[in-house]
Amino acid sequence: GAIEKITGYSQEEFQNFTIENWINILHPDDNSKYSNNFAEFKHERTPKISRYRIRRKNGTFTNVEEVQIVYENKETKTYFQMGAIKDISQFLEEKEKLEEKIKELEGRITPKIKDLEEENTQLKKTLERLKIKENELMTLIIKLNSPNSSCVINLR
Repeated sequence: GAIEKITGYSQEEFQNFTIENWINILHPDDNSKYSNNFAEFKHERTPKISRYRIRRKNGTFTNVEEVQIVYENKETKTYFQMGAIKDISQFLEEKEKLEEKIKELEGRITPKIKDLEEENTQLKKTLERLKIKENELMTLIIKLNSPNSSCVINLR
């Protein structure tokens, strides 16, 4: 079933797991995070989502996401957890590929954006100079068309 596909352990083996067995299959780098989450979850009594790596029965590691809730047996003062787990390794690999592609595209686009920004700045400066020249030309035309001018320009 799904448990064996994710963990490599049969359903029967997995059902007999204790918290110690579970902690032993956690990736060493994720062990303290998981233990802290468990301590936090047992007091909150609300479902939580965790991501970590587990060692499969064959010794390889896989990334999993678990939705879990911790319950307390009030009579025995012990805690147990219930949850669902899924393998997210392929999801994380695809996410990493997409992030790499985004970085590659940003690397290709960023210089072009800078070139366009520089060109835009130059065009704005040129437009400003043209507006100044247009104003100078209009002023000259007005002066030349004034009654005191010896030259009249017809703008039609």
